[in-house]
Amino acid sequence: MIYVNQESAAKRGALRLSGIDTHSARKSIQEIRVLVVDDHPINLKVMVGMLVRLGCDPCAIETASNGCIGVELHQAQAFDLIFMDCHMPVMDGFQASLRIRALEHRQGLARSVPIIAFSADVTMNVSRIVEAGMQDFLVKPFTLVELNALLNKFHAMPSGL
Repeated sequence: MIYVNQESAAKRGALRLSGIDTHSARKSIQEIRVLVVDDHPINLKVMVGMLVRLGCDPCAIETASNGCIGVELHQAQAFDLIFMDCHMPVMDGFQASLRIRALEHRQGLARSVPIIAFSADVTMNVSRIVEAGMQDFLVKPFTLVELNALLNKFHAMPSGL
């Protein structure tokens, strides 16, 4: 379930928008390219299955088992949305997000890819998420409806759920 997201946290004053200009072009869910970064293979499989069930093209979903690989994939290809686990070995999601933002800044990109943090940690430090350049977060486990809402919020046209 999502326990905290920008909308509900903003009502409590806990989370502010990061100020990062994210992609504004709307695409259908079948057109978006998604990167999922998580160190647990089962979590990757579940997330990919949920994205496919919501209508994402399985060929347009890439996965990475740590933040370092996620950064490398981001450098190699363009993504419309990144889901980033916060706690991983090698490079955690916070470090990976900071590196992605630094790369985007060096490249002079006008828009940044939205990065959604996700974690099983219900005591997540919201300010740390914002400081890392992430726009929102999900707390595991979450539902298809909640995932669909984030897809619609950040990129895709509604899929009808």
